[in-house]
Amino acid sequence: MEKTASKRGPVAKEEEDSESDIEFEDAFGDEFESEEEIENSDQEDGSQDGEEEEEEEDEDMDVDGKQKFAYGGDDEDEAEMAVWRRGIDPLEAGEQLTFDNEAYDMFHRMDVEWPFLTFSFIRDRLGEDRETYPHTFYAAAGTQAESEKDNYINIMKISQLQKTKHDEDSDSDDDDSDSDEDEGKAKSKTQKKKKNGGAKDDDPILEEKRIPANAPINKIKVHGDSRFLAASLADGTVRIWDIMNILSNLNGPSGAVSNLSPIYTCKSHKNEGYALDWSESGRLLSGDCNGLIYETMANEAGVFSTLANPYKGHKASVEDVQWSYTDQNVFGSCSVDKTVILWDTRAGQQKIATTVQVHSSDVNTMAWNRKVGYLLATGSDDHSFKIWDMRSFKADTPVAQYDYHTDAISCVEWNPHEETQLVVSSYDNRVTIWDFSLEADEEDTTTEQPPQLFFEHQGLTDVKEVHWHPQIPHAVVCIGLEGMHIFRTSNATEVPLFDEE
Repeated sequence: MEKTASKRGPVAKEEEDSESDIEFEDAFGDEFESEEEIENSDQEDGSQDGEEEEEEEDEDMDVDGKQKFAYGGDDEDEAEMAVWRRGIDPLEAGEQLTFDNEAYDMFHRMDVEWPFLTFSFIRDRLGEDRETYPHTFYAAAGTQAESEKDNYINIMKISQLQKTKHDEDSDSDDDDSDSDEDEGKAKSKTQKKKKNGGAKDDDPILEEKRIPANAPINKIKVHGDSRFLAASLADGTVRIWDIMNILSNLNGPSGAVSNLSPIYTCKSHKNEGYALDWSESGRLLSGDCNGLIYETMANEAGVFSTLANPYKGHKASVEDVQWSYTDQNVFGSCSVDKTVILWDTRAGQQKIATTVQVHSSDVNTMAWNRKVGYLLATGSDDHSFKIWDMRSFKADTPVAQYDYHTDAISCVEWNPHEETQLVVSSYDNRVTIWDFSLEADEEDTTTEQPPQLFFEHQGLTDVKEVHWHPQIPHAVVCIGLEGMHIFRTSNATEVPLFDEE
C-alpha cells in the first residue's frame, strides 16, 4: 500500500514544567543476565507478562481518524481539548500544550543529578529485535557537573520498562498510585517485591555504577562487544575502560567504583574534543577542537596505543567522526569548517579521499545509513539537516534538505531497523522522526508540515543526543539538560497508521 501524508504519525507534545518520572535511586538487581533469566525474574516479581500487556492496546484516534493530543488553558478539566497542528493552529494567550500518552507505546522519563552531554547504548545478551514488554537496556552516560571532581561516567541498567498505560485503559481503583505524574518512577527491586509496599508493578528499575572521571565528559562510545568504553574528556585526554566486570555485577548498592582505572589513556590531543567512534574491529577514532583526528588500536596482546601521526584535513574543530558500516577502512568526519571529509585509512593519515562543503555553517553531526551504505545524513548550526548520496557526493547536491527545525541540529541517526527512517534532535527542544518513504497527499492542503515528518517529541530542554536502541526496534532515547527520555511511538510498527477510505 502506498504511504501518503495522511497516514503520517502523531506530533506529540508535553508540558515543559512536568515533573520527572524517574529519579536516580539506589537499586538492586540481577546480574548481566540472559533473556530467559529476565522473564523468570519478572514472573517471580509479580509483574505482568509482556504478551498480556500487548492486549491492553486500544485504538488511539478520534472520530476524525486523527491522532489525538491536547492543548488548552490552565484549567485542564474545563479546557477545550483539540489536536494541535504546527504551522496551522496558533497558541492563544492562556493556552498550553500537553502530551497525550496515546501517542506512545512506551514513554518514561529519568531525572539526573548532573546533566548528561553524551550517552552510548551497551549491547546485551537479551536477544535481537525483541518486542515483548517489559524491556531492559544497558547504557553508559557522561556528566557535565559544575565541579570537575563531581563528574563521572554512569553505567546503567534500566529494566521493567513497561508499555505506557492509557488513561481510558486503566481499571485500577487506586487513584493515588495511578496518576500520570507518578507513572514510571523508578523503585529499587527490593521495594518492588513488597506486596503492600506501595510500588507499582510497572515501575522502571534503575541500577547504576559510577566511574569517577574528575573532568566533564564530552563524548562516550562503547564498543560493539560491550567490553571497552571510550570517553573523550574536557581535559583533552581520551580514556578507555574495560567495563565487563561492572556489567556483570550490577547487583550491589549504587555508587562509585573507586578502584577502576582506565586501561589506556591517549594524551596525543592538545585540545579537548567531541568526536569519537569505534570500528567493528576495535579501532578508535578521536577528533579534537584543533581539527586533528587520532587513531588508537590494540595489538595482538591487547595493549592499546595511538598512532603518532594524526589525520589532518579540517581547518577547524572536528565535531563528529564515524566509520562506514560497509567498508571498515573508510570513515567520515565533519567540522566547524562546514565540510565533510571522507578518509581511506589504507592510503595513510595524510590522504584525503573527498572533501565537500555540505552546509553554510558548523556541521555538528553525521550518520551513515546501516542498511543503505551510500546514504549519509548531516546536521548543522544552520538549522538544517541533509541527506547525501555518496555515489555522487558534491557540494550543493543533497538528495534532500529539511529546514523544519528552528535551532542548530545536535544529532542525527538512521534507524537500524528501518532504512528509510531518521531521528533528529535540535537545540529548539524537539526530537523529530522522519520517514522518507512517505509521500505528499495531493488532496491535503491543510498542513505546512513536510510529508516525511513521522513523529515529533517535545518536553526535554537543550537536547544533546538521540539514539535508536540497536536491539529493541523503534525504541528511542534522548538526553538533555533535565535528564533522559525513553520512548517508542504508538505508530512505530504501523505504517500506514490509518486505513484508506
